[in-house]
Amino acid sequence: MATPSTFPRVETRIRVSILATMVSVLMLTPALVTAHPEGGLPQTKSQQKCTNKVNSSWSKVSKTTRKSVQKCLNNYAKGAPLTSFPSITTLEECIIFDAGGKIAKTKDKTSDTFDKSCGGPARDEIDSEGFPVFPDYGVSTVPTVNAAGQQMEIDLIHDLFGADLDAAGVLALSSGPGDSADAAKCQKSVVKSMGKCIAERQKQFAKCAKARLKTDEIAVRIYDPDDLALCFDGMDPTKIMKKCDGIPGQGIGKTLQKQCADKVTDRTLSAMFPECGTDDVETLATCLGQRAACRLCLSANAADDATRDCDLFDDNDTDNESCLPCAGAVAGFDSTYDGIQTLIFDSPTYGCSSALCHGAASQGGLNLTDDPNTPVIESHANLVNVPGANASPPTDRVEPGEPVLSFLYNKLAAGVDPNHPTGGGSSMPSGGATALTPEHLEAIEKWIRGGAPEDLTVEGTAVLLGSCLPEADPLTIPVPDPPLAGTGLQFTQTAWDLPSQFEDEICMATLYDLTGTGLVPAAALVTCPDEFLPGRCTGGANDPDNDACTVLADCPDQGGGTDCDLTLGMVNNPTGTCFAYKKQILAQDPQSHHSIMHIYTGRFDTDDAGWGGFTYKFQDPNDPLNGLACDPTDFDATGQNDGCSGFPQSAAACLGYGPPDYTFGGGLGFGVGGTAPMITRSQEPFYSQEYPAGVYSILPMGGLIVWNSHAFNLTQTDSTLSAYLNLDFALGAGEQLDVVESIFDAASIFWQPLGNPDNTVPPFTTREFCRTYTIPPDAELFELGSHTHETGVLWRTWAPPNTPCVPGAAACVPRIDVPLYLSTDYADPLQLLFDPPISHSGGLSVAARTYLFCSQYDNGSTPASPGVKRRSTSPSPPLGLPVGGPCSIGETQCIGGPNHGTLCSGIQSICDSSPGAGDGDCDACPMRGGLTTKDEMFILLGNYFIP
Repeated sequence: MATPSTFPRVETRIRVSILATMVSVLMLTPALVTAHPEGGLPQTKSQQKCTNKVNSSWSKVSKTTRKSVQKCLNNYAKGAPLTSFPSITTLEECIIFDAGGKIAKTKDKTSDTFDKSCGGPARDEIDSEGFPVFPDYGVSTVPTVNAAGQQMEIDLIHDLFGADLDAAGVLALSSGPGDSADAAKCQKSVVKSMGKCIAERQKQFAKCAKARLKTDEIAVRIYDPDDLALCFDGMDPTKIMKKCDGIPGQGIGKTLQKQCADKVTDRTLSAMFPECGTDDVETLATCLGQRAACRLCLSANAADDATRDCDLFDDNDTDNESCLPCAGAVAGFDSTYDGIQTLIFDSPTYGCSSALCHGAASQGGLNLTDDPNTPVIESHANLVNVPGANASPPTDRVEPGEPVLSFLYNKLAAGVDPNHPTGGGSSMPSGGATALTPEHLEAIEKWIRGGAPEDLTVEGTAVLLGSCLPEADPLTIPVPDPPLAGTGLQFTQTAWDLPSQFEDEICMATLYDLTGTGLVPAAALVTCPDEFLPGRCTGGANDPDNDACTVLADCPDQGGGTDCDLTLGMVNNPTGTCFAYKKQILAQDPQSHHSIMHIYTGRFDTDDAGWGGFTYKFQDPNDPLNGLACDPTDFDATGQNDGCSGFPQSAAACLGYGPPDYTFGGGLGFGVGGTAPMITRSQEPFYSQEYPAGVYSILPMGGLIVWNSHAFNLTQTDSTLSAYLNLDFALGAGEQLDVVESIFDAASIFWQPLGNPDNTVPPFTTREFCRTYTIPPDAELFELGSHTHETGVLWRTWAPPNTPCVPGAAACVPRIDVPLYLSTDYADPLQLLFDPPISHSGGLSVAARTYLFCSQYDNGSTPASPGVKRRSTSPSPPLGLPVGGPCSIGETQCIGGPNHGTLCSGIQSICDSSPGAGDGDCDACPMRGGLTTKDEMFILLGNYFIP
């Protein structure tokens, strides 16, 4: 049994590193990280293949849907049955019904393409060069690609003929009286012409993407979604105009003139194509061409993860709102859940709310019906945070923020993929009913991930539901129920303001004291490690190390006047007692990028100015207590003062925050130790971690929690950000066997020793540093992670055996075989879990317990690299630390020009494009270790326990 001599470091499974708290650049959203050309990366050959194959799949789904839709229209025009299925009686039903199953087969091929060319079913394959096969940009998901291709064709038909294809007189019948045959032929011809226009645009877009992904020409190469969006303007204009609307006598205009205006006498163009509302051939051709451009843009944005402004693309006018996701005549719903209720639960295809299933029969106690006369959707209350009747292990029907812990999602997913575990019972829909489409399943997944709201729009669900929805809303997760009495407790981060189109990273403090609340059972109480004790021994020869103490008896006097000074230890845990826990659940509002919790172990109380003053903060903007001063020690029955917290101070990683002794550890203010050890962290809306059996961690009975929260609100509505931490107690000796231990190998964090000239990455070069970590004997490793800053473009860790080494040693180099761990995104590094843990028992040798880890750093070696470190833009190291920051002026090199990379020592003229030009840029710096964005770190992370 391992006993805690020091506070155990607890890492969570999120994909963000411990030292993400060290520099603000790590707090950027993925979109912001890759939005700038200097931050983007070119795709590898395997990634290009994936992107190109997916573009082809997208076009094929579109083409197959187009043929199916045209067949419906042709049958209608002839007065023939729409399909071979008698139940399909309307055009609206026909255009979304896959009568021959060809659309489904094409969609299956999209899935095959992803599996064969995009990293396998799990999208986790590594290519021969050691890079992920699945690209960071240019590809979305199988359901989104399929939905985008299919919905584009359906939307185009509505763009031509209006919201209701079955309305009287919208479409002509060849068998009708008078000139109806000519009108029918006109409309069918225009539909085909629009299809050719779309097909040409798809072809040109894919051709441009393929060429620009591959080229070495810097000016046009694709590095990120913004560059990919340029391919909307990189199509061959002559071919587009020929097939669409730009050349007189060709494309849509030619069809309108010859098949409509010259032949149809009893109907006007505006009557046959009501959405454009004009009888002028040229104007109508332009309108229809723009609708085709709009639909292509919206569809490609979704399928290819592109970012083109479609409202500008369709007609060069970004103010007329002619191409918004809901610009056409499409079915609309008030919210994402409203669409789910109608299109999924109430669908006769799925039969979820039928009388025999989750309607009147209420199988499993679940009723999914809804009375449209009620102001709320009744099924919602039957799903969210309601235990599943037959769930094994026990889970709620819908756990807001986490699909894989939602019984409903797992049963629906098992209906789509038989290999997906149901979590108990059979898959859904049952009784031979049709399984959900992958698009509808992903819509439910996104809805749950977004907090499972009833009356809000979740980003990305409109295209998956094939419907018009209101603009995306800022999302809040329902407040989770705290653990049952005696089993655990809940801590709350109070709401902080998050205005529209705003992003910030803040630190704020909340206080708790569980003594006297009765919330912590005796079986959960444990001995505190030293850092959680309230005092330090002073005086006396027996206590030269300033031992921790709670009472004078802890400091026996040996003639030196020993005392226990309670002002030197953890001020907020005066009783010196602690509790053990074995599981944690962190729930936070979905727009959070991360939430990191620290426990303050220092000696400054809540009245210190570093906490910024305590006030009430609630999600409800109309709460009368909002903004009023509060006393954090005015505890309620939970041992907290609900809504009371310190000032939410903008601070990257809480650097410079708090009282004078607030540090993350060590003498440099980061890492293990200090007065602010980490409790947990996550960038997911819902994160749950249960330690292996018998493994536990510790917190004091009283303390001050510091919440480091980074969030963004890209919607048009002001919001707030809150978070909640539930802890389940480790009760009794059987659950308190082994303390969580962390791997935090920062021995070469700055490629020590400092001052070594090889301790840099010179401008416009790359370097790779390696080191080994030897895990203790008998350790059970259950997690690995990594940490670098912006220029860390590739991290690899190899499993044992390895010979111990340090950076700079001749043998300390990367291996050539496939690594155990690989991560290429410094802002979103992989956190790799092992179940069962990797065991190091049995008296293994040092080599058999040694892991090799290497990181490659790129200081602007190519235009696609992270930008070169500049002296002019490098901030000084935080807190005056002697690492990183601007290089000396004597080290600067030229950026660009004929002397690119030449030492210029601050003399700009050396870098001029020509003598006397005055345009020199002498600013490039070597990159060293440090705390800021253009300085670097090299840290191996992980978790283990020793039985």
